[in-house]
Amino acid sequence: MSYRIIIAVLCIAMLALGATGCQRAVERAVEEATGIRVDEDGESVTITGSGDDGEEFTMEGSGGSLPSDWPSDVPVYPGAELESSTSMRIGDSLQMIVSWKTSDDVNDVYEWYRDELPAAGWEITGDFTIEQSGQRTASVTSSKGNSSADVYVGDDSDGGTGISIQVRTE
Repeated sequence: MSYRIIIAVLCIAMLALGATGCQRAVERAVEEATGIRVDEDGESVTITGSGDDGEEFTMEGSGGSLPSDWPSDVPVYPGAELESSTSMRIGDSLQMIVSWKTSDDVNDVYEWYRDELPAAGWEITGDFTIEQSGQRTASVTSSKGNSSADVYVGDDSDGGTGISIQVRTE
């Protein structure tokens, strides 16, 4: 992965989460420095270009919607509020990271994913729970064919529960 892709990844996170008037200046700076195209529509950011090896890539980030190619077989916790999403496609490889927040307990969310992933055809390949200094964290890793879905659940600073899912497909 080239420095241009790394710069673009950092910028997409900033643009997707920081909706301010300086976004267009950031877009121009990224485009001039890297030759990568940045499009922002107020709700999402899309970055397209090619790496030093010529391989094309697309990155999308949003604070309000799932990536357009979110797999329908990856369960979304009921009633959770979507906070952010990012997806990056390089060649045939796709990686997405989506975060939600819920008021439900960490253990309830963890157990729900332990049940729902296999029900959707995913094989659980690992899991853990830990409590340290009063903070609870849990993780469920799963695979299905050439894809993986990793779920991370934990107490957040507002007294709720944060959910983050990373999906990778080839």
